[in-house]
Amino acid sequence: MEDLTDQYNLINKLKERAKELNCLYEIQELLNDSDKPADEILTGIVKAIPPGWQYPDICKAKLTYNNQFFKTGNFDETDQVLSSDIKLNNEKVGKIEIFYTEERPECDEGPFLKEERRLINTISEQIGSFFFHKELKSVFDEEKQPQKEKKSEWWIILDLLKKTDPKLLIRISRKMVNYLCWKGIKEAEELYEYFEPEKLPETISYKDINSPAKAKSESDSLNITKKIIEISNKYLSEKEIFDNISKWIKEDQSGFLVNILGNMGSSFEEISSVIERFHHLENQGLELSPIRYLNLKVTLIRRLLSDSPDFVNIAKNFIDIEDFYELISSTIYPVNSHGKYGGKSSGLFLSKNILQKSYFSD
Repeated sequence: MEDLTDQYNLINKLKERAKELNCLYEIQELLNDSDKPADEILTGIVKAIPPGWQYPDICKAKLTYNNQFFKTGNFDETDQVLSSDIKLNNEKVGKIEIFYTEERPECDEGPFLKEERRLINTISEQIGSFFFHKELKSVFDEEKQPQKEKKSEWWIILDLLKKTDPKLLIRISRKMVNYLCWKGIKEAEELYEYFEPEKLPETISYKDINSPAKAKSESDSLNITKKIIEISNKYLSEKEIFDNISKWIKEDQSGFLVNILGNMGSSFEEISSVIERFHHLENQGLELSPIRYLNLKVTLIRRLLSDSPDFVNIAKNFIDIEDFYELISSTIYPVNSHGKYGGKSSGLFLSKNILQKSYFSD
């Protein structure tokens, strides 16, 4: 009897997982259609959400974006709600809310499953990423029109970041200073001090205190950005500036991968969540530099499969980060698991990828 119960629970988990994936795929298709009006896309997303939840018959969705509201018909909002903020450059611009219109038993978060929390967070991140790229594209399109003073594309990006995400602009400015110094440009070396903590008065010794030095204010860091732009424009080509800024923005967007995968104490659930997030954001333009991609791939192999040097050296040539998405999607694991796949599972997974990659490369 216990075996039958376990089988029943397993089947239910797989069914729920299939519903979640179908929901994500449908939303991804909507977001990939850049020619479709934003209102139509958001309306489609609201309709696609309820079938992905545990109780679709009583599930209703509401999406708010820039004071616009999209709902699955008319319904009375209840206190059985799951919500997630939609953010554009770390600033809240909307919210997704999932309601059950009837009472349901308590689960991980009210009547909602922990997988549904992860699902709604993924959807809100996808929407935020979609509008970020849409905003950038609209700015570029405007600049393509004939104007008396046409700005460079890289300047437009920095100007946009100054208005929407000044902290990211500061991080990019710091990278640009490092790059200019690496190129041997002396004028850039004096700019280092602008990104260091404020110096203590001469009357105070570092030995007399036991607290961090005060960081430069955000406004101080932004003021030096203009100088960095002037030096960059003086010594670098427009293409070189644009390519580097684009690369650094994409690397910054992938920081969530580094934070989780770089922490060897991360749970299997946390790793699964970031792999799933990467899979969906990759379709919206998220990219990793070759070095970062390789480092993260090796980290995943060591963390989930095997840390044997021989295994890692072979696996890194045949396994990609995207392959882990397929593997994790078909894995059922206990809550707070920190383990690895077994030796046989890891060997079969590697063998499968070797055969597939070798076949398609012939």
